[in-house]
Amino acid sequence: MCSSDPHYIELASRGIEHNGIVFGQQDAHTIGDWVNFLALMHAVNLPDEARNRLEFL
Repeated sequence: MCSSDPHYIELASRGIEHNGIVFGQQDAHTIGDWVNFLALMHAVNLPDEARNRLEFL
């Protein structure tokens, strides 16, 4: 999941299972930043490696 909603950080910190969260701030990152970061994540991680991880853009 990709989000700029800080509530997802709180959910992840509670130990709620998820398939991976990429968090970034809308006013600090362009669409290109998001696309480039997500492409990199896809290239270097297997789906199971992203499970329950919180990544910051």
